[in-house]
Amino acid sequence: METKQQNLPKADHIRTFWHLLRQSKPPVTIFVVAVILSLLETGAGLIVPLFTKSLVNQLSESALEISVILLLAAAFIVQTVSSGFSYYLMTYLGEYVIASIRKRLWGQILHLSLPYFDQHQSGDTMSRITQDTTQSKR
Repeated sequence: METKQQNLPKADHIRTFWHLLRQSKPPVTIFVVAVILSLLETGAGLIVPLFTKSLVNQLSESALEISVILLLAAAFIVQTVSSGFSYYLMTYLGEYVIASIRKRLWGQILHLSLPYFDQHQSGDTMSRITQDTTQSKR
């Protein structure tokens, strides 16, 4: 099956990914919050150089305003906090999807006939499911 997946065009990989994602039914609210936090992190990261430029200009003129330092610190704090929460939420969503895939796979395995288990060791099957779903996270 692995070689079949590697031969698929890129559009089919994306279609398969979206199909798995839709079947998992991840919490949309958490996804939206994670995306908003990621955008906030990016925005804060883009503002930092502007505040740094202003800070350097003020230092060269010997007229340092405390507000620029506070804004720079606030931008760093917003960037750090939003990055942390965004990473946590995206990791949660990834684990949620993988757990959903594993549950569906186990449901399929439980409904297999007994001759399947005569031909395949159950430990190998469990290991394969665990390894394959873990690999799909990457």
